[in-house]
Amino acid sequence: MTSACLTSVKAMLIFFCLGMCWPISLYAQFYLPLQEMKLTSGFGWRKHPVTGFSDFHKGIDLSATFEPVYSILSGRVSAQGFQPILGNFIRIEQDSLEIIYGHLSASLVVIGQQVSAGQLLGITGDSGRVTGPHLHLSVKFRGQFLHPLRFLYGLAINKTAFNNF
Repeated sequence: MTSACLTSVKAMLIFFCLGMCWPISLYAQFYLPLQEMKLTSGFGWRKHPVTGFSDFHKGIDLSATFEPVYSILSGRVSAQGFQPILGNFIRIEQDSLEIIYGHLSASLVVIGQQVSAGQLLGITGDSGRVTGPHLHLSVKFRGQFLHPLRFLYGLAINKTAFNNF
């Protein structure tokens, strides 16, 4: 792990999603899911690249060609498997927070396993309904999808604020 990606956070974060806000209190280390992050499809309404229909994208897509995927936060692997649209996926839970990594080519964890922030989870791929290899990343809090980039930004901003004390 590089120190640029791994950090400690103690913060009360507020995220806005679907017109609602929730405070999330975290004292955790976090890590970016990929070594390099290039957004290829954002959160929210879009024209689906495969179907051509308008749909709500409940996560983000990050460009990645068979690259390592790291756990953003520590938690427990609550699900892993295959879904026709999401492809090979891993879901990590920490309290009321869920982080979903999709379209993987390989998973290196098992259901019930405890993982730490920055732990290698799998390899990006092109499983499921895709136009090419990438990582689909979704974040849910109390069952509601959050904007993953706002979530990561919130972690980074609060890390900076606490480093200035």
